[in-house]
Amino acid sequence: GPDCALPQSVRQRISLTRAFFGDPFLLLLDTPDSFQDRFGRAALGQALQAARARGAIVLAVGDSTAVIDAANLAMVLRRGGIADFGPKDEVRQRMPVREQIKAEAQPVATAAAASPE
Repeated sequence: GPDCALPQSVRQRISLTRAFFGDPFLLLLDTPDSFQDRFGRAALGQALQAARARGAIVLAVGDSTAVIDAANLAMVLRRGGIADFGPKDEVRQRMPVREQIKAEAQPVATAAAASPE
């Protein structure tokens, strides 16, 4: 709970460990990289890639590089609707240049789905 002595980043890692435990077929993750430093984000990216490699379906919501890079599909949400969906590299290419620059500084909300190819 809120009075827990563990830092939020550690609690988040414990939650992620519980989510991945037992190699589930389906993982639903909401901003799994929150409160993580670069090492935590790198570990998350590796865990997402490993889950995909073993055939798991991962639906992760987030706008971090770790989440998006692990995905094969991306969905961009804007104003409560779907602005774009498809293979992540194609979605990135369709983003207007000004949005790509803005995304590097302050990413737009995206949903990344990772599943076996």
